[in-house]
Amino acid sequence: MQPPEEFTGLGMPVFTAFGWAGEETAQNYAYSQLEQFIILLHAAMSTDLQEELAYKGLSSVDNSVYLSAAENVEKDVHIAFNARPLSLEIQLALTDKSALNRALKQISKNPQGFLNLLRQLDPNWEFRVQQVQVDEETGERANYQDIYKGAIAGLDDDGIVALVEKTNYLNSDEKWVTPIYLSLRIPSDQAAAMQGSIVPVMSERINVLGPVVSVLRGSSVKKGIAAKAKVQKKEAPEAEKSVPQQVLEQAEKPLSKDEFSYISELMPLHINRGFVNMTPEYWPFFAVNARTESRPVIVEVGSVRDEESAVWRLQPDDLARLVLGPKAHLWLEDHFVPGDYIEIVATRISDSEIHIALKALS
Repeated sequence: MQPPEEFTGLGMPVFTAFGWAGEETAQNYAYSQLEQFIILLHAAMSTDLQEELAYKGLSSVDNSVYLSAAENVEKDVHIAFNARPLSLEIQLALTDKSALNRALKQISKNPQGFLNLLRQLDPNWEFRVQQVQVDEETGERANYQDIYKGAIAGLDDDGIVALVEKTNYLNSDEKWVTPIYLSLRIPSDQAAAMQGSIVPVMSERINVLGPVVSVLRGSSVKKGIAAKAKVQKKEAPEAEKSVPQQVLEQAEKPLSKDEFSYISELMPLHINRGFVNMTPEYWPFFAVNARTESRPVIVEVGSVRDEESAVWRLQPDDLARLVLGPKAHLWLEDHFVPGDYIEIVATRISDSEIHIALKALS
């Protein structure tokens, strides 16, 4: 299958296609978009992760695309993007018994260190370890129970030690195998709203999995922690300028000369410090000239009018950041929690005045 020449995002037709029985044309379109998505995503990932997950492809059986450490996907760590009518699921999986033995050998040396790597992820990731029974004659597998299934926050240092010990013990028995999964679901309408920006958004989400992937492939936990520290050190200049890693979503109304709307997912740092980031393409809307570093704006939220807000230009990528004044910041803290989505609607009133309306996204 040849992917389309231009990728515009995973629109709602991609997700609804897999809810229609017999609509071959719709499904073929969805597969072509997914295939183009995984090609672009692999190219956008960090070099280290590209090397770890060297293979990519499309599975029409599972309505998914994948990144894999092995050509035979199930033999090593892989990440699947499963498109369903209501959601896009990202699932990191390790299911091969030999590969699991290799990973568990390393994790057993430092279970708390592995848990610390998991704690660096978005709290919405779900961690699951299954106990699967293997028929000794046919090799067929049947799910027996979940050893653990839930939020990463549900594990403490003692809990991870007990979990790893039990998992390691069971996986060493010929009649059991203990697949490991990390999964995250994004509502399909939110994924569709990202349009073409879904590629950089997903690359950020996948890049942070790099240390976990390395450990599951048999690297020591200490090496995984070192890899995490290396990433943080590399990004330190941005962190000092308060440029966190985050999720940005493209609103339905495109950028124009006089108005645009933009949707962003709020992280704890955004709410605590009172700012909302936009992508670099939005900075020219606010810039007076090439030397402009900040631009005063009037922010309106309900009955609140804040005239102390501004949009900053952040180097080196010209990221546009809305920095809220005290009134708007207080409103943000009162109305949002991490993981909520906020809509920015910017309107140019005149060459010297720009208004921004902030709205909670229901």
